[in-house]
Amino acid sequence: YEQVEVQKKYDESLCFCSYFRLVIVFHRSYPTGAPAYINIHRPTT
Repeated sequence: YEQVEVQKKYDESLCFCSYFRLVIVFHRSYPTGAPAYINIHRPTT
């Protein structure tokens, strides 16, 4: 049971990391459009 909880937390953090990386890539591609994009697509935690 404990192992499952750890795995779930790991998956969530991994998802956030990939999302954050996507935001960084998007920001480099479109510096002016990034803030609005982040606000619209901000994940609800």
